[in-house]
Amino acid sequence: MTTKRRSSTAADGLGTVLNDRYQLVRLLGDGGMGAVYKAADLVLRRFVAIKMLHTSALERRNAVARFEREARASAAIGHPNIVDVLDFGRADGRPFLVMEYLRGQPLSRLIAQGGPLSVERACRIATHTLTGLAVAHAHNIIHRDLKPANLMLVSHLGEHDFVKICDFGFAAMLIPDEPLGERERSLTPARTLVGTPAYAAPERLRGKGSRFPTADIYSVGVVLYEMLSGRRPFEAAAFAKLSRMVVREVPKHLLELRPNLPPKLAEAVHRALAKSPEDRWSSAEEFAADLVPFGGRFVPVEDPPSDTFSIDLQTIQARQTNRLQALREEDAEAILSNESLSGDAPTREKKPPAPPKAPASPPTMAPAPRTSESAPKTSTVTREEEQGNAPSTDGSMIIPTLRFVANRFGERALTAVLDELDQQSRLDFDDGISAGSSVRLASLVDLIATVDRVLGNDDLHLVVQCGRAMAEGAANIARTAVPEEGPVTHLLKRLPSFSRRLFRGPHLSASRIGDGFGRLELIDEDGPSLVLHVAMLGLLERYLEEFGGHEVEVTMLSSRALGDARTLYEISWL
Repeated sequence: MTTKRRSSTAADGLGTVLNDRYQLVRLLGDGGMGAVYKAADLVLRRFVAIKMLHTSALERRNAVARFEREARASAAIGHPNIVDVLDFGRADGRPFLVMEYLRGQPLSRLIAQGGPLSVERACRIATHTLTGLAVAHAHNIIHRDLKPANLMLVSHLGEHDFVKICDFGFAAMLIPDEPLGERERSLTPARTLVGTPAYAAPERLRGKGSRFPTADIYSVGVVLYEMLSGRRPFEAAAFAKLSRMVVREVPKHLLELRPNLPPKLAEAVHRALAKSPEDRWSSAEEFAADLVPFGGRFVPVEDPPSDTFSIDLQTIQARQTNRLQALREEDAEAILSNESLSGDAPTREKKPPAPPKAPASPPTMAPAPRTSESAPKTSTVTREEEQGNAPSTDGSMIIPTLRFVANRFGERALTAVLDELDQQSRLDFDDGISAGSSVRLASLVDLIATVDRVLGNDDLHLVVQCGRAMAEGAANIARTAVPEEGPVTHLLKRLPSFSRRLFRGPHLSASRIGDGFGRLELIDEDGPSLVLHVAMLGLLERYLEEFGGHEVEVTMLSSRALGDARTLYEISWL
């Protein structure tokens, strides 16, 4: 490490070069725990922002642990609405965090200078914030300190109020329905408020519910209330009085402060400010969607697939197309051969090629042809007997898929999908789906295939997203079957036996599992389904994330639905 200048104050540190790479050129902010600098990256020739702990903060209990947690939390999310973490290091024993340098202004400055914002601008800023939070929550990370000072407004992707959420120093891992562990208690000592009182949810001030997404949703409600009215819902000079107001009092209605606001918008904000978490929006996506009619620009939560993943799906599609073409050619050759053997081929008019002969379970995305509701039954096997013998799945796997479609595309879109299902699947869904119930696996496959065909580009991407939704049901079942927490390797080893609880018929088999890697085989002797094989990509990825896997990557090496001998998945994680 090269140090050009030693200093005792944040301002005196200007000119210092950290680790022979980052030269501090400007003090951006100074607080009790540390300082933020503009710095020049001497290697890549760009400006970055560096957050550095003060020497005095190193003596404080758990200050370094919290600082490292901020680095990991921000880096784990990786989304345009979250400040990007570039590096982490130490200089003279002091940890520092390297982030992207943001050219913009905090929302707090905009509110202080301009007063209430226009409805469209306020909703646009709020939806950007909620989009970033939705991705953080999907990574099981809660911010816990949302306030205008931590929301930077920059010009990005053609927007002048593009939000970058900063300062994840108080972030917590989302572990529902479980008490705080010793590590969390040590990082958040008793009687210590995590976050800023004016923006903290009531349950947080009561010392409860600090690790649920609804706490962040409340904070966004406070920020949106302030953007629309120019004031916070509750204001008081003393901490105790402010806390009592937040916990017990009802904020003045927005329509009293700004009568020209759309009533539905005011209703949405006050729902976010509900005292009980159960009365608020259940997710950041839902809150954002309700702001779209008033100028919000809702960005889908799911990141676009990476280049590598797109290539994987493109390869699967190409193989599917080639396989179908080969089946057509085989059928055409069989027809010509039969005509030649019959001896009348020269004198008969040539017949057009017949449709391709379907394999045992066709690797197509389209659902089975629909038959009339009044069509006579030709089989003597009853529907109940057919369901009892057919491969099936737990209703808990289907409910999150239906919820995913409704949340992302709306209830009308879900109804349109259900209307497009084949007759047998519609009968299964008409009977009702409940957790713990047994549902034909073919109905789940038909549902996912129809979602991709009707609402997507029929390119398998929505199939993966449906698989990720299914993982919610799988994780809930797993927490009941395997209540103890453990390393990902341990959970992966138990997945093959556990998979028999998720599906009756197809199940997983482990061929190789190690620390950070594994190989699984999907056994589906009753007939391979490409839809199920692709959905398993998303299910396995999200399932491992739910139980602590980071940077999880799942690759389908082969598929019986594409003519391979086995259906294999390779998994890696940190």
